[in-house]
Amino acid sequence: MQEEIRKIKISVRELAEFCLKSGDLSSGFADSGRMMEGILAHKEIQSAAGSAYSAEVAVSHVVEMPGVIFEINGRIDGLIIMDGIVTVDEIKTMAAGFDNVDENSNPEYWGQAKCYAFIYGVQNNLSEIDVRLTYYCQKSKRIKYYNQFCKISELEEFVKTLLGIYHERLLIIEEWRKIRNIYLRELKFPFENYRAGQRDMAVAVYKSIKDGKFLFAEAPTGTGKTMAALFPALKAMGEGLTAKIFYITAKNITRTIAENTIELIRKKGLKVKSITLTAKEKICPFPEFECTPLECEYARGYYDRRNGAIEEIFRSEDFINAEKILRYSEKYKVCPFELSLDFSLLCDIIICDYNYVYDPRVYLRRFFEEPAEKYSVLVDEAHNLADRAREMYSAVLCDEKFLANRRSLRKSAPGLYRKIGKIINIFKESKNSVLSEADFKNIDEPPLELIAAVRSFTDSAREWLGDDKKDEAVSEPLLDLFFECLTFLRIAELYGNEHTTCYSRENEKNISVKLFCMDPARLLSETSKKSAAVIFFSATLSPVDYYVKILGGANDSAKIKLKSPFPAENLCVMANLSVQTRYSMREGSYRQVAGTINELIKSKNANFMVFFPSYAYMNNVIDSAPEIFEKMNILIQKSGMTEKEKEEFLSNFDDVNSNTIGFAVMGGAFGEGIDLTGEKLSGAVIVGVGLPQLSNERNLIMKFYDKKNLAGFNFAYIFPGLNKVMQAAGRVIRTDKDRGIICLIDSRFGESRYYNHLPAYWKPFKIINENSTALQIACEFWNDF
Repeated sequence: MQEEIRKIKISVRELAEFCLKSGDLSSGFADSGRMMEGILAHKEIQSAAGSAYSAEVAVSHVVEMPGVIFEINGRIDGLIIMDGIVTVDEIKTMAAGFDNVDENSNPEYWGQAKCYAFIYGVQNNLSEIDVRLTYYCQKSKRIKYYNQFCKISELEEFVKTLLGIYHERLLIIEEWRKIRNIYLRELKFPFENYRAGQRDMAVAVYKSIKDGKFLFAEAPTGTGKTMAALFPALKAMGEGLTAKIFYITAKNITRTIAENTIELIRKKGLKVKSITLTAKEKICPFPEFECTPLECEYARGYYDRRNGAIEEIFRSEDFINAEKILRYSEKYKVCPFELSLDFSLLCDIIICDYNYVYDPRVYLRRFFEEPAEKYSVLVDEAHNLADRAREMYSAVLCDEKFLANRRSLRKSAPGLYRKIGKIINIFKESKNSVLSEADFKNIDEPPLELIAAVRSFTDSAREWLGDDKKDEAVSEPLLDLFFECLTFLRIAELYGNEHTTCYSRENEKNISVKLFCMDPARLLSETSKKSAAVIFFSATLSPVDYYVKILGGANDSAKIKLKSPFPAENLCVMANLSVQTRYSMREGSYRQVAGTINELIKSKNANFMVFFPSYAYMNNVIDSAPEIFEKMNILIQKSGMTEKEKEEFLSNFDDVNSNTIGFAVMGGAFGEGIDLTGEKLSGAVIVGVGLPQLSNERNLIMKFYDKKNLAGFNFAYIFPGLNKVMQAAGRVIRTDKDRGIICLIDSRFGESRYYNHLPAYWKPFKIINENSTALQIACEFWNDF
């Protein structure tokens, strides 16, 4: 039987770094912004070289080895053809330590350059070629050139040696994948039956991965949407339709649900390597140290010990979380965060935050910059992604931080002192011109003068921060500002028609300038298209066309909306439409709201949650009726609660006879993602339609969509608000045995532009009035059981 030949795409950079990289982890400020600086460096070097210099030359070459065909891809930084000599130029921009670099400093850089030279030489029938490594210091404009004149036959042996080393790792991975796929092909659904609607979603997920399309799926609570997304994705993996699965979400609780779901399938015969990525600040064992080789022993010599740790983890573990990564990190003395990222390359399932896929500042470049394989991205709680993406694609700078840092730099770094002075002057000019008669104004064009000044500052700051002799007392606050500036410059690169520049007066003295993303669709779409398939799913994804537009869906995106799997008679939805909760009318509503809550609570000795549009409204309602609430066992959500405090809050609901009443805010920690099954929660009161607070930025979003004839008020306010309402209401019925009440309080729930977008299984409401009180409606409902 002929051996199966597998085709593998690999980038030149990945090949060289895996085989040749050694030594220390670079410090964060040295690595950040390299792409942007590289582009500028290329332009300056190309300009100096003249027309003989070509930048960003794409190359590709196929090399056959036993059982595998490698396709090596990449882009040559610079190609020079002059006087019959061909030179391949690999450019490296230096942040610090320029004077210490010599020809032998970075073997992996030479590896990249030689790989490019080999590919170009073979493609163009050359027998020899000049290989050049160029080190460039952006601030000083100094350049170091190192050249090696090579025969193509020598480079061929060099590349084959690298591929041989890589091939050894590949054989281990391939052996694992063969075993994994056998189990995946034989894997059965872990339950005897599918829940109502669950099979429909699973089929849609599988088809979307097979066809390489987006899917938008609304799967109400109880559908088992996590299983309906993961199981078909795993089956698709077993059939070679996807190489990796990224399960991304915004909350820790949903990451835990994904982990538990995978573990449940494992018990039924699943064989996969999965990892849950944890944020750097949460997993770092030495937060008191700077992330540099000088201060942290886990960064010093990281690449010399990394592979040993990865090999042991791969042999020993199938499920990797923060606890396990920390254990191996301590054993091998390597950075746990970087170890988790490096090990993720060998994993089948990667569970992580939205940031790792979509945030331009921290996304996993090793996967999404130039994807070599087909990936499937499962976006859980996808209703959260739009606002998160607006944050990812926006950036702000305030003159206050520049002023604070400038004072300490006059003596220790006069050059930086002057550059910050220029930025402060630009802020002053903006305050006097743009904000001369207003506290807020937006201009639909980037602030080019400020961007240029900030770029000049970061160039100098990077070199100063990389100097071992710098003033440590000054460097820490400056480092924070430096990273804020890098973020600002990164977003400036992405600035498009969906952005606007917001000038805001922070107080009497200070102003801020924000590059604000009103619509994240284009940027989300560009990232999503790098994956073979993206599945957006949530219990609340209505109206679906809104989410298709705002999350960057395509015209041919698949859509599926499942019905609630629970018996309709298990849920009672009542509404008090006589209460006005609009901001201007709230003061007169407090006693009405308190009275409705009181009536509902009297109907049964049980646990309830009450959700408000804000902390202020919640506290005013409580203060308005002390004679009512002093008699109740009330828990009140506080702003900024710790994880432990949240757990303690929820633990009170474990006692089903405690008659606990939890007061919370919509869209907060208890408004979604919590699972109080059975009689732990018997009802939810929802006060208001959940509209986001009126703000300048929300109004800009509204105007942006109005210009597109897309009902801007709906996009900016109504749809996000109703999503919070539906998420809060979704806490009540979690299983097919749960029974409960949803009580809506706001006259607007009766208006068509709100009512029409609420779930069909809520309708028609039971209307609360003087002839049919909340107490009567609730008692009738409970008496039916």
